[in-house]
Amino acid sequence: MLGLLEMAREKLEIDRKREELRKAFINTFGIEPKIVNAERAEVEVRDDEAPEIIKRAVYDLLYDLGIEAVGFVIELQVFRTIFDDEHDWKVSKCCNDVIITKRKNGLCYDITISPRF
Repeated sequence: MLGLLEMAREKLEIDRKREELRKAFINTFGIEPKIVNAERAEVEVRDDEAPEIIKRAVYDLLYDLGIEAVGFVIELQVFRTIFDDEHDWKVSKCCNDVIITKRKNGLCYDITISPRF
């Protein structure tokens, strides 16, 4: 009986963590994640699926960074992090990808823009 109670507690904790990430994702990005588990929430959006305002903003950002792309894929993620340092949005480049991150309250918010050439 004790084993069943422990399993039920673990299931409730996993559900709580999953819902916490889902809410953080929606509050930050304004859309529902496609994948949600206790450690990560994420969605991938191609340029032909993105709203026009997002397309313009991404193409402007890529242009400002000297990247001429014919399309892009955006990966939006919220995941738990072990790092204690908190920071507002930071932009960096890794190869051709543009990565925008923020850390707050033990969560990392990540936008990865992968241009297509």
